[in-house]
Amino acid sequence: MKAEVNCISAWDMRFKGSSKGQGTRDELKNNSKFKTQNSKLNLPLITRCLLLVACYSLLVTAVYAELIERVVAVVDDDIILLSEFRENLQAAVSGKKSAKEEEVLQGMINRLLLLKEAKRFRIEPLSEKENENILVNEYIEKRLRPFIRIPDEEIALFYRQHITSFGNKEILDVRDEIESYLAEKELNKKLLEHIEELRRKAYIRIQRQ
Repeated sequence: MKAEVNCISAWDMRFKGSSKGQGTRDELKNNSKFKTQNSKLNLPLITRCLLLVACYSLLVTAVYAELIERVVAVVDDDIILLSEFRENLQAAVSGKKSAKEEEVLQGMINRLLLLKEAKRFRIEPLSEKENENILVNEYIEKRLRPFIRIPDEEIALFYRQHITSFGNKEILDVRDEIESYLAEKELNKKLLEHIEELRRKAYIRIQRQ
């Protein structure tokens, strides 16, 4: 299923219709029961100011918390929070000179799909020394790598095409090195194909402001 992009933010919906009572504000000011001299809540000015500051602080804290924990993507029955996305984006930026937000988010979705499959095929639970990255790597090694085979003809062809980079070494001296390189290249190709298959079967919705 293709990703569905939803451009309507929770922020916009939260304050939809917030101006509904705008026209009655002047009436409230002129209504005698709301005047200070007749009000039962005739508190000292400093107390009222402190209450207003406290209420404002609570409102700002609540709005900030909502912005931090906003859902940016839904993957089947899992979600990716804005705080998680920002953490991964910061790590990606620190790891290289540039990182696109879309690439980081799509990478998080792909990893979530692989993690879900890894947990589905894992019989025993994770130990205290293991983490989710170990589980994903284990899944790739057991489910994808065993199906990779590099023919001798392909190794020989690669050797002939890059013979100058091997110096005076014979093909037997660098055969394992070539095979390992080609195997990793093929594994990456298989992994991308597997992820595309998982994405087609999954429900993915991206929510961005």
